[in-house]
Amino acid sequence: ALARLTDRDRQLIVLRLVRGVSCLDIAARLGMPSDAAVGMAVRRALLRLKKRLDRAGSPATSLASLPRSRCRQVVATAGAEVANPVRFC
Repeated sequence: ALARLTDRDRQLIVLRLVRGVSCLDIAARLGMPSDAAVGMAVRRALLRLKKRLDRAGSPATSLASLPRSRCRQVVATAGAEVANPVRFC
């Protein structure tokens, strides 16, 4: 599922949730106007990832390219995001 996202969505999720890069640093790297814009973009990317995971039916195999601990974190974050919007920055 992660591989099927756009390059930008994949970059946002990996930089913020997997590598722990700050929103200010992500904004500078990706040419985004602010850390708030990064937070909103991460939230939207996670929602798109959640939809793909729901369709795939198997989160563990869909995110096989990530280390297991990070895979669980991304899946949990994507699932929780739908019920409780979170600020990522």
